[in-house]
Amino acid sequence: MHAIKKATITFLINCISFCTYYLFVIQEGCFIFKFIYLSYKQLLKIISIHPYNTISHHLYTEKKRTSTIQTIVKNRIGYTSNLIFGENTSNCSLIPVNMPDIFIAKHNNVKIQGNSDFIIDKKEGVVINDFSYNTNDRFENRDGTLLRQRGNLAILKYNDKHYKRNYKSGLMLSGKYSSNYYHVMYEILIKILVLEKIVIPEDVPLVIDKIIYKIESFKQIFNTLNKTKREIILIDQKEVIFFDTLFWISEVNIIPPHTKNPWVCLPEDIVFDKSIVQKLREKLLSIKSEKIFPTKIYLSRKNTNRRKYNEDEVISLLKDLNFSIVTPEEFLFSEQIALFSRAEIIVAGSGAALTNLLFCQKNCKVICLVGKPINIPAFTTIAYFQGVNMKYLNGHSIKISDLNNIHADFYIPIEKLGKMLNQFL
Repeated sequence: MHAIKKATITFLINCISFCTYYLFVIQEGCFIFKFIYLSYKQLLKIISIHPYNTISHHLYTEKKRTSTIQTIVKNRIGYTSNLIFGENTSNCSLIPVNMPDIFIAKHNNVKIQGNSDFIIDKKEGVVINDFSYNTNDRFENRDGTLLRQRGNLAILKYNDKHYKRNYKSGLMLSGKYSSNYYHVMYEILIKILVLEKIVIPEDVPLVIDKIIYKIESFKQIFNTLNKTKREIILIDQKEVIFFDTLFWISEVNIIPPHTKNPWVCLPEDIVFDKSIVQKLREKLLSIKSEKIFPTKIYLSRKNTNRRKYNEDEVISLLKDLNFSIVTPEEFLFSEQIALFSRAEIIVAGSGAALTNLLFCQKNCKVICLVGKPINIPAFTTIAYFQGVNMKYLNGHSIKISDLNNIHADFYIPIEKLGKMLNQFL
């Protein structure tokens, strides 16, 4: 029943998306179709669906005299990397890539929803979102308020009944994936580190997702990085807040939310600003626990429903080699920093825990277990920044039907893992 319900909802959403985009396209230049489209939008509001034309921050600023953009960091060179698989020779080198400037935009009379990057100008009928505007065909935006996107038409799902608060001003540090450790670290809270380069009145509050304060490790990261005395506005996941003036900081690192075909992911799709990432490391190392941890560790996950593999066999091999089995989520954040900073060799399945490779020491060795050899440098670049020797061991799908499913269960060849460990040890 659950599968049928899910399929029905998906079908209805796709139908609404198709009809909305069709009317959006044909209404240009035709009064009758424009009237039909406007009437259709009023009907969609009944079910809290709102179609908007997407626009970039720069383009919006060109059209709105009250909006401004100030460049914070220019002429940036970022870095990406290639992954190393199996027993291939290590070449943990960084690949330089030109990055866009970091800027801060100021917009008036706009609203936002929690767990979303979209800035909504209801009066103009547009939403401001740099990633969504002219998105590369290889990527797909996924956002807390985005239902579907076709071309530059974003179909949002939000309820104006959840709009209860107005503020004179705010600096937006909320955004999509606000419950995901990796994205919170490298996309959302890392923006705090450029605040010292910005001249904004001290009475402008910081706007963050409420879940940052609900998850203790996220709260600790925020409090460690935030040295301002600004008021904090917490926005709930479904809440809508209106601002007379809203400030927004552009992306520090380039991390697309979703690649449509992971098999053709390019290294330059994910790029990091090394200087700011290293500053993040320095700030967070300051709260490292003094607790002593083992140097040879296997990272197990307490609860997971995706990408299961023959963990019992892996653990059996590692125990024979005197590895300690640890579950990072059972430790305080300060203890996780100590765990990774002390490690000399780490074995782990791909997952959010590897966000902590930021804290590893130089010459640490890492083997990451994956089901497919996909060249997505989400972790390797962070590892290479620290001088970490990181390799991937890819297994094989358990079911033939899962050959093209990157989230499918897989089997790790124990002999191959043993050979890689012998190389490292």
